[in-house]
Amino acid sequence: MSIFLGASPVAGFPSLMELPWTSDTDLACHEAHSMIVAERSLRTTISSYLNRIDPEGIARITDLSSEKSTHYKWYLGGDRNYQVWLHQYRNPAEYANATAHAASIHNHRYPFCSRVVQGRLVTKSFAETPVGAVESTGESMVNVGDTMRLSAADVHQITAVLESTMTLVVQGPPLRNFSTVWSADGTLLKHVFDLDHLYICLKRSFVI
Repeated sequence: MSIFLGASPVAGFPSLMELPWTSDTDLACHEAHSMIVAERSLRTTISSYLNRIDPEGIARITDLSSEKSTHYKWYLGGDRNYQVWLHQYRNPAEYANATAHAASIHNHRYPFCSRVVQGRLVTKSFAETPVGAVESTGESMVNVGDTMRLSAADVHQITAVLESTMTLVVQGPPLRNFSTVWSADGTLLKHVFDLDHLYICLKRSFVI
């Protein structure tokens, strides 16, 4: 059964809502990964989904989507425990000049799984050292139909993309309030905190 059955940007994805995102996040991500692996004709399915969205849904997509230096992150639906996104990557020449977002060495606040809808990614994996730096553990090409499943702690980098590359991403709930970015030489660069944490900091700055 397709995860897009009965789904909408406003109502969410019924098949994903049933997963134990808060009680057993690892199991929920495993099940979500199995679902996107089983999707047939994914590009056609996504095209059909986008074409049937009503004006309210379109407004929600454009309101919650964002533009990054490496890709457009299109919101397809979800709730506070999970979100479904379509990542539309920039052209290869533009991507090659990027150093932030997907092109950086980073991890995430949340676990996720993804599948390449069209195009191809070149990815690197990294392992953390005892001093907080990272070192490469390998590089791989992720082609159309291939999937990835990463925990919040997994460190990775997308080093290159083909023309018109897109991926479907199912994102789990945040497990901490920051992600981490490392510099090109593997040394710790910064923590990137979410807006919930930054808002708390903002309020504290006004305490007299």
